[in-house]
Amino acid sequence: MEPVLEIKNLSHVYGVDTPFEHVALDNVSLTVGRGEFVGLIGPTGSGKSTLIGLIPRFYDVQEGCVKVDGCDVRQYPLETLRRKIGLVPQKALLFKGTIREHLLWGDEGAADDAIYD
Repeated sequence: MEPVLEIKNLSHVYGVDTPFEHVALDNVSLTVGRGEFVGLIGPTGSGKSTLIGLIPRFYDVQEGCVKVDGCDVRQYPLETLRRKIGLVPQKALLFKGTIREHLLWGDEGAADDAIYD
């Protein structure tokens, strides 16, 4: 069975060629199969958020490869890729407004029945 998520030899550096250059990921590989749950644990600055941010292309891959459903994330149109991914950030954000208004962020044209479901 082909993995749902495959990360191979992934490296990412912030601030390339500046005095602030910082290696966030260095040759990371990971395979996640359908139905598997994975937890990333590590100290602040160890690259967890960077790794997660590379999957929906909040950052583009500099070195290595990230594949979702067997396809390199760089080959997906952004909207298509991001519709395949559910992401819960580590810090919750609260916005003003009703629960209904918040749910409409996901689908502005949602009918009341869909919102209730």
